[in-house]
Amino acid sequence: MGRAQIGRETQTATPNFAAAPASGRSVTTYRVAMLTLKSGPILCLVRALSPRVATLDIDMPFTPQDNATLEIGRERLSGALVRTGDKRAELRSREEIEIAAILADPSLLANGGRRALPRVAVDARARIDIGALRFTAQVRDISTDGVKIFTEELLSIGDEVRLVLKGLERPLPGIVRWCSGDHAGIEFVQRLPIGRLNAWLAAQSTLEPDEPEGSWPPPIISKS
Repeated sequence: MGRAQIGRETQTATPNFAAAPASGRSVTTYRVAMLTLKSGPILCLVRALSPRVATLDIDMPFTPQDNATLEIGRERLSGALVRTGDKRAELRSREEIEIAAILADPSLLANGGRRALPRVAVDARARIDIGALRFTAQVRDISTDGVKIFTEELLSIGDEVRLVLKGLERPLPGIVRWCSGDHAGIEFVQRLPIGRLNAWLAAQSTLEPDEPEGSWPPPIISKS
């Protein structure tokens, strides 16, 4: 429980980063993407794309490495992650980047024309508050704009809730946007900053799997 679904490989060799290729035409784009490193998945901001390079802003400490994967919409890029600044890096792709396909990708738009954000799969315990009522849930995935949860309690579309996650100092107000069986989607009233979400994701990978039951979440008042 409480662990992001990430690999925890240990780097044992000095990385052999790819030399910077000829970048060619560059297109500015501000898209949130998921970057998978040896330490696990984090979110980043793609500032620009050229035929072989994605320029990234990464709002947390990171380690340059030979093998990193960037998922932006339906496109998946693999290559060397090279630091170019304190919070700036380049993903130097092994294959040519299909810039036009990324910019036109319909999966980057959610209902109503809003830009869809990547979601990171997790398995974390949470508490849901609706007024004075409290119950537990499992977070199945998370992004800066919301979460998918599993719960045996009854939720309704439009419910105003507060999501309490261990490791975040304040509850996250949200609205239930969809329900399907034991699963539901909660949209945050205010987006979670990328850096704050990345710090929480990093903490999940260090939690012990045998954490004593009953230590989290806080006491519950059932809806039934």
